[in-house]
Amino acid sequence: ESLITVQLLGAVKNPGIYYIPPQTDLLKLVSLAGGTNDADLTEVLVRKTDSSQKGVYELDLNKLMKSSSEVKPFKLAQDDFVYIPHKEPWISKDVAQSVTIVSLITSII
Repeated sequence: ESLITVQLLGAVKNPGIYYIPPQTDLLKLVSLAGGTNDADLTEVLVRKTDSSQKGVYELDLNKLMKSSSEVKPFKLAQDDFVYIPHKEPWISKDVAQSVTIVSLITSII
């Protein structure tokens, strides 16, 4: 059986190019990559280049994982590109730095 090439980037433990069997589903690809690292699984992007499904799809992997077996898994095809974004922190780095500096100054005074 020949393998297809897909790219997986973003908040996964082992991002990169994967050679997988045709019709491998998205959840299996994430498993092959070692799982996720602080990922936002509600906004996973998949760019498909196959003429029958060409386009960019936004998927909620949490819903896919919780869905019943009746729901078709999202199958990957040759040259698909998958991006799993990192979770946005509830407080930005700039705000965290400002709070730290203000706390330091007030503790000195």
